[in-house]
Amino acid sequence: MANYPNLKKVKPDSGWLMDKWRKDSVPKFKPAPFNQFVGDRIQLPWVFDEKTANATEVFYAQARGKKNNILVLNKMEK
Repeated sequence: MANYPNLKKVKPDSGWLMDKWRKDSVPKFKPAPFNQFVGDRIQLPWVFDEKTANATEVFYAQARGKKNNILVLNKMEK
């Protein structure tokens, strides 16, 4: 049997909650510690800390307003 590392239990209330991603709109709620989040708690991301929440928001912001780019290649037969 393999030796697996002992994992630490994660307490959900130790993390941060943030609004779910919406393609072309800004978040309705700011990221906040688990017990201070005021948005809808049904469908939302949970992250470990404020740093991760802020980095995720920056990543989401970079995707807003971008058009989908699709490249289609057709093999030409001889």
